[in-house]
Amino acid sequence: MMKRFDRSLIPAPIELLSPECGAHRDSILATPGTDVDDDLYRGKQVHADGSVTYNVQVTLRNLYQNKCAYCEKLAFQPKVDHHRPKGKISNMPRGTNGYYWLCYEWTNLLPCCTDCNSVGAKGARYPVQGNRNTVYPVAGTPPTADLGQFIYDHAYNTQEKPLLLHPEYCYPEKEFDFDITGKIVGITDAGIETVRVIKLDNADLNGWRRQVYYQKLDRLRELLLSYLTESPNVLDFIESQINKWLLALVKESENDSLEYTLFRKILVKKFDYYFIDPLEPELQPIIKGVFLKYIQSIV
Repeated sequence: MMKRFDRSLIPAPIELLSPECGAHRDSILATPGTDVDDDLYRGKQVHADGSVTYNVQVTLRNLYQNKCAYCEKLAFQPKVDHHRPKGKISNMPRGTNGYYWLCYEWTNLLPCCTDCNSVGAKGARYPVQGNRNTVYPVAGTPPTADLGQFIYDHAYNTQEKPLLLHPEYCYPEKEFDFDITGKIVGITDAGIETVRVIKLDNADLNGWRRQVYYQKLDRLRELLLSYLTESPNVLDFIESQINKWLLALVKESENDSLEYTLFRKILVKKFDYYFIDPLEPELQPIIKGVFLKYIQSIV
């Protein structure tokens, strides 16, 4: 899960604002259950040379810097996921429509890797606590839509209490934690359900996050052992290398183009847990001293 930001301040791709898209949305509002046009919500463009691009997909990919909005692994050809499902919702009675009025809504679309988008993971799941909105109120003949109500966090949509977190409308560091194995843990009801539904706690993701952590820990241990064993005249140099290690750790936690940014932020936030407690007792005072100097130098 990436950092919170307000998508409503980011212009929607022009394809989602086209007359064709608007007309098709109106037909769906008039007759819920009408098929959604994949080419419209993906922003299909056919060029003079016959090549095809999908502008909404490209815009989302660039917005998330080539990463899946849910698991944060690289996804250079992401699926365009409807956060609130456009069609039938999993585990709902037959005949229950999904959030058809949000099928072309910019704030409801997210870039998603194949694994997270699969039927075995998020798919058409959207758990809520209590009542669910299953019908959008329209007025007039033909039906007219109040597009302002389509925005993800508009009052109409927030009448229900989602248990599946939208990465842009939550504070991920308050919803999730990680242990030293790279395992993600939900720390709120919505965080717990999001981990379960999207299957963010799986062997591959845990292993890749753990690899990020162990590479950092192993390098730190190597530097600290050198500090213990090298002659006094090189201690300043080794300390400068530890400072570089600390700076790199912080910079990577702020770099949204890297995979698993949230995990990297937690590594910094819980520095003692990840980088002091696991060390041998004789190494701990060294990193504590250098870390204190580092903090004082940037305050």
